[in-house]
Amino acid sequence: MRLLIIDDEPRIGLTLRLLLEEHEVTVATSGSEAREELEGGAFDAVLCDLALDDTSGAELTRWIREHRPELAERIVLMTGGAITADDRALVRSLPPERRLDKPFTAAQVRAALESLTAR
Repeated sequence: MRLLIIDDEPRIGLTLRLLLEEHEVTVATSGSEAREELEGGAFDAVLCDLALDDTSGAELTRWIREHRPELAERIVLMTGGAITADDRALVRSLPPERRLDKPFTAAQVRAALESLTAR
């Protein structure tokens, strides 16, 4: 599976890359970098933090829905809890298996990805 991990904390991106070494993983550390990767690359799923330095996860999810609609149902959102009302509405609209609350476990990450392939 080709995965795009979007998190402005480089250690989380690195940890997920190591955890998911059996997949082809690209890590973006900002919303703008993620958009560049999405414009030029093919991905099967996206794991996106809700709180990014240069945009919100909700805004980036809207961008994906508009520009990469084939990925709209293949986004897993990661959150540390401090989210805006817009973010809360987005999280509530997703099935629970497409949300990872930090700190999450390796088993939870794998279960979230498995839920995408079960579709």
